[in-house]
Amino acid sequence: MATIAKKAGLILVASVLALACFGCSSGGEEKSAEPAVEPKTEVEQEPEKEEAAEKADPDAEALAAGKTVKYIDQYYTNLKDAVDKANQNGGGTVVLLADTVDTENGESPTIGFRTSITIKSGDGGPFKVYRADGQANEMLRITDGTITVKDVVFDGSGEGVTSPIVMISDLARVTFGSGLVLTGNASDGSGYAENFGASAVSISGPDAYVTIESGCMISDCTGSGLAKAALYNDGANVANSGGSFSGNTSETDTPNYAGTGTYEGDPIA
Repeated sequence: MATIAKKAGLILVASVLALACFGCSSGGEEKSAEPAVEPKTEVEQEPEKEEAAEKADPDAEALAAGKTVKYIDQYYTNLKDAVDKANQNGGGTVVLLADTVDTENGESPTIGFRTSITIKSGDGGPFKVYRADGQANEMLRITDGTITVKDVVFDGSGEGVTSPIVMISDLARVTFGSGLVLTGNASDGSGYAENFGASAVSISGPDAYVTIESGCMISDCTGSGLAKAALYNDGANVANSGGSFSGNTSETDTPNYAGTGTYEGDPIA
């Protein structure tokens, strides 16, 4: 009997140990069955140059809409509207973004207040200002202010032209800068009195001053009738610092320069 009891005790101990080992094994299996957490990936940032490329180019958008002239952050389809805005706002820089028509309503761009304005071409220039169909009067009129025009081509070609490209008078202070070209105007001068007789530039009055810088050219302008020369001076003040004149013709023997007033600087042949 003792032997049987002893064997029974051993079997009971073995069973307890077996159950304990099975529990340990089951716990480990359940723990290892938990799914692993995948590491998070960082979102790559867009390169700065790609962001810059996506930004709008207002000049390009304006050109696509047919607007060719810029004044500060506003855009226009012709030179007159931009010059008018600059004149009203006390001055600033008018920039051509492409070739542009001078005016759309027949009225000349006019600077008539005491202001300071620069007219020039932007990147890719010089650009051309051309006459609208039927425009016979001047392409730019200046009666006051300090004005610089540079890096622009004023092409005066047109039918029935009666006036020069530029009219200057009264209290105007005008600089024709490097890169300015006044060309192609064929005027008979009939649009104004005899003292405005020029095919390219008419200057009038003792208080008007014009400086012609090196790199400015007045070329291929034709005068007939009252238009005596490419540049006609009626009592104003002209200083030529290297401007060139070529291919101009008139019915007089002074196709490039004629008139009265004061003149300084390089001779105009």
